[in-house]
Amino acid sequence: FRPTLRAMLLTFGLAAEWPLSMLVTGTLLQTQAVGQTMLHFGLALSELGIILLWLNCVRQAVRPDGLAEVHFGWNNTVCQILRQWFHGTILVTLLPLFLFLAVRQGGSEGDLIERSLFIVLMIIVGARVIRLLLPPSNLLVSRLSASFSILATSGWLWTLGPVALVALVIVISVTGFHYTAVQLSIRCGHTLVVMSLLLLGHQLLTRWLRLHRTSTRLLEARARAMERSKSDSDETDAANSSIPPVDEDEEDVEVFGLQADALLRNIACLTALACMWGIWLDVLPALRVLDHKPLWTVYEEVVVPIESEEATTVQTRMERRDVTVGSLLFAVFTLTLTVIGVRQIPGLIEVVLRSESKLDAGARYAICTVMRYVVLLIGMAMIFRLVGLRWSQVQWLVAGLSVGLGFGMQEIFANFVCGLIILAERPIRIGDIVTIDGVSGVVSKIRIRATSITDWDRREYIVPNREFITGKLLNWTLSDTTNRVVVNVGVAYGTDTNRAREIMLEVARNHPNVMSDPGPITTFENFGDSALDLVLRAYLPNLDNRLGTTTELYTLINLRFAEEGISIPFPQRDVHVQTDSSIDKAE
Repeated sequence: FRPTLRAMLLTFGLAAEWPLSMLVTGTLLQTQAVGQTMLHFGLALSELGIILLWLNCVRQAVRPDGLAEVHFGWNNTVCQILRQWFHGTILVTLLPLFLFLAVRQGGSEGDLIERSLFIVLMIIVGARVIRLLLPPSNLLVSRLSASFSILATSGWLWTLGPVALVALVIVISVTGFHYTAVQLSIRCGHTLVVMSLLLLGHQLLTRWLRLHRTSTRLLEARARAMERSKSDSDETDAANSSIPPVDEDEEDVEVFGLQADALLRNIACLTALACMWGIWLDVLPALRVLDHKPLWTVYEEVVVPIESEEATTVQTRMERRDVTVGSLLFAVFTLTLTVIGVRQIPGLIEVVLRSESKLDAGARYAICTVMRYVVLLIGMAMIFRLVGLRWSQVQWLVAGLSVGLGFGMQEIFANFVCGLIILAERPIRIGDIVTIDGVSGVVSKIRIRATSITDWDRREYIVPNREFITGKLLNWTLSDTTNRVVVNVGVAYGTDTNRAREIMLEVARNHPNVMSDPGPITTFENFGDSALDLVLRAYLPNLDNRLGTTTELYTLINLRFAEEGISIPFPQRDVHVQTDSSIDKAE
């Protein structure tokens, strides 16, 4: 990502040469002005430098092999058309814009010269906009419509809209409302600047996420290659593995990447709406009316400091606040943002944590779940505040509901609290192998009320979270995945047990899945009814191939015993048949 930041700084440096020169010159003219004319020229030159800086930054960003094309992946044809358009626009509007700014600084508001220069400037801007966007079938519009489906469905709207807006500004100025026309044009300029900054931020974050996803895919590919190199074949590993797979939906980096992209896109759209509201609020009276239409009234307790000669004290008093249509709309805006955050923020966290940290899947899942709860609580608190719901107003209702729900739904609340404890304390994690109430399996999902465990038969058990906190739990992989297998073998009486134990140790030490530290051991355990009982204990680094390794150890020991002539006896029983001679005599 560092080359992208370096390219952005270099782009700004290329674009800022002449605009900063104008800005510095204008500032010097303002500070060293000997008359009003020089002061007005200095102010106009400073404003022109700021406007030119933005135009030139966009022009340099879309240069060949520049920031937009190489780092953001923009189409080469679109970049070329935009660069030529911005270059021509700067050339044809530079002098009229400077003259208008100079006359506006020195003349009276709305005089004939200023109005004429403004109309000429708007005509030039309108001609440039028509050249860029019309007809809607031109190359730029068709390219943009092919890249963004939302633009394809509203092509005439976003192509004719700017042209109609420029024409409207000209008509307003000609009909005598020059101040309104100037303010509308200024707000349009502010909107374009804010939208370009939001687009830049969105593109930077999107590229940052794309690099994170690429890094994650490379790390996972290397991990899979290392796992394949440790085994003979993927088919053998899959056959020997007894561990049920974790839900793929929770482990798919592409799904999380799409969620992160959607989150950034939605946040950018909502931020754009909020910025446009702030820019146009003072200009459009219809937006201001929304704050003057009360829906209901609430009373809030406010702390007011009271200063006196002796000390400063505080006093609480009740103040009236009207909940208006604007407050309700802002509450809806907050609700939308909260829903988007709760649904899509896990994708962003997963993409970042996968490549930036060594956290396992369980830790990432816990962080994502807790963040969803935090976003939900913050959003609901803001919404309640906007609509006038205070804790003092609903505490009696919450108290009554808590008592009733405490008796009627105590198990559900207990499981919910235990779910939070599981996410915080983490006695179990996603992917852990656990045994609870005689059921062994892999933790596949941790939900608010219950946890899912997938057993070896791929059956999914739903266990209430309370069982993991208050009951006895065996977690095979909590702090260490090392586990032991026990191989019981019986040899015939008269067998050299030392030689048999050596063979068993040799088989275990030569097996690739058996650990050397701690190493395998064999013991002579018992004189059985039919055999001498020998036991091999070997340690495995994980539980992935436990069943397959146990099978291979039994098979190899059987083959080696057969080669060495060591027999494994059948169970033997002596049956004595006794007949009663007295019964035979009686008959």
